[in-house]
Amino acid sequence: MSESESLLAEIEEIRLGVLGLFRQMSEVSRRLQEIARESPTDPEFLARGREIAILQEQQRELGQRQQQAFRRKKAVEQRLKELHVPGPWDDDPAPPDDPEAR
Repeated sequence: MSESESLLAEIEEIRLGVLGLFRQMSEVSRRLQEIARESPTDPEFLARGREIAILQEQQRELGQRQQQAFRRKKAVEQRLKELHVPGPWDDDPAPPDDPEAR
């Protein structure tokens, strides 16, 4: 497998990983919203403090993992750009009729 093929495969892995992270983040956010809709005077709400803290920590960790994935994606895209691999990371893609682009 060439370096560019390997990098393209890595971009796809990152994309799928980020989708998974977004799903997890959505689930955590949904649960936090459910808890927020409960009455603050409800004894069960008061007992949820530990769950809220855990969910907020998960949310923070997922956010950090998303940032790491985006930084890695940016680095891979930069390398693909250096290798002149066409794609959305291309700032100035060659016109389709450019003979050097083939």
